[in-house]
Amino acid sequence: IAHAIKTNRWKGFEINSLVVDPAHRGKGISHKLLEKCGSGRLFAYTRDARLQSALEKAGFERSTTPGFLSSLNLLVSRLGMVSWMIFSLEFKRILHQLKHIRDYELYVRNSQLKGMVMIPNPLFNVEKY
Repeated sequence: IAHAIKTNRWKGFEINSLVVDPAHRGKGISHKLLEKCGSGRLFAYTRDARLQSALEKAGFERSTTPGFLSSLNLLVSRLGMVSWMIFSLEFKRILHQLKHIRDYELYVRNSQLKGMVMIPNPLFNVEKY
C-alpha cells in the first residue's frame, strides 16, 4: 500500500522515498508514514505537490539547506549516484535529473513530534504501512 525510506545523513535523516498507492491516497497514510519516520532532524527534497502538502502538515518547513554536514554527506552520495549512472550508461536518467533539478524543494523538520518517544534510528531504515 505504501512505503517510506530514510537515510542517515550525519546530522539528520533524509526521507529518500515516500510512496502511497494511488488507490489508497486521501486516507492519511502519508501522514502515518511521516510519523513513523521518527522525531529529530528530518528533511526531504520533493517536487510533488501532494508530498509538499503532507510535509507542511507534519511540521516541515521549506529551507535552502539541510545543514553543513548533511549537505556534505548529500554531495558525496549524489556524486556516487551520478558516477554510477555514467558507468552504467544511464544518460537518459542523468538528463532527466538535470532537467528537473530546479523543481525540487527542500523541507526540514527539526523538532520532536508531540507524544512520540525518541527511538534510535539505524543507518538505513524502511518503513512499510
